[in-house]
Amino acid sequence: TGVAATPGNATATVIWDPPFTNGGSPIDRYDVSIAPTAGGAPQTRQITNLNALTAPFTGVTNGTQYTASVT
Repeated sequence: TGVAATPGNATATVIWDPPFTNGGSPIDRYDVSIAPTAGGAPQTRQITNLNALTAPFTGVTNGTQYTASVT
């Protein structure tokens, strides 16, 4: 799936595309994480609204690069 993040002032919103296939198992949530690219503790959100396809994060440090993932 495609994953992108939109930055804000000390915030970020992660946006993703739904998977083409679920591998035969029903999807009941998305686990969305962001972490500083240079290292550091990730923030993780469990998204159970499967139609949302976005996850907001606060406490993001301005000027720091982050890596986002969705599983």
